[in-house]
Amino acid sequence: MTKFIGESFKRAYKFFKAAKILRDDLEYIYDKSTDEFKLLEEIELIKNEILKDKNGNGQMGKIRHLFGSALSPKGLIDYYNTIIENKHKIYYINSKSVNKSSYFMEKIVGEAIGKSYDVEVYHEPLDEKRIETIIIPKLNIAMTSHIKYKENHFKKIDIMIYMDKKILKDEDGKIKEDNELIGSLLNKGIKCIEKAKEKHDRLEEFYVSNVDFKKIDMLKDIIIKDILKYKGK
Repeated sequence: MTKFIGESFKRAYKFFKAAKILRDDLEYIYDKSTDEFKLLEEIELIKNEILKDKNGNGQMGKIRHLFGSALSPKGLIDYYNTIIENKHKIYYINSKSVNKSSYFMEKIVGEAIGKSYDVEVYHEPLDEKRIETIIIPKLNIAMTSHIKYKENHFKKIDIMIYMDKKILKDEDGKIKEDNELIGSLLNKGIKCIEKAKEKHDRLEEFYVSNVDFKKIDMLKDIIIKDILKYKGK
């Protein structure tokens, strides 16, 4: 059973890797269609809006790297309802390009830590190098490309307006094909994880029924006492 679980996870990761390769092909189309100069202008405008009047204290801010969403046996899930709060002023990035929205947020992160603000950086699940959401706690500001904030935000940053419509139209067939294949590969990977979890849960039932929890509690108490001894020294 453990072999099946291991092989299922390996197969899932192969599907996800293949989806990532196809998405890179999709990102190439978005890259060549983007007006980089206008995108940089927009980045500077948002930098100024958020951080222009802020001064640092002579020290760099810290970055905390996290994940707010994940590919799981239940599909693509997220916990942003526990991360982005009502107090946050939400900047929503509208972009079909993961690379461009991530690049936008990277620039904001660089400016923020340069002005001594700590930043929480939430990476997206298919490529841990790409950013999906950032939060600047002291300013109560959140910036995200997650679709759930498409209609619920303080300000929309539309990266799509900086993409050449003619290029996107010419490449429409490739874009649709890549998106369909990516969706199929992600679903196949998720199915593999789902099957692995089913087997894992059955294995856990066997372990639980054969565990002496009283002895585990006794061991826990012994370990706690040992730790407390060091505390007193």
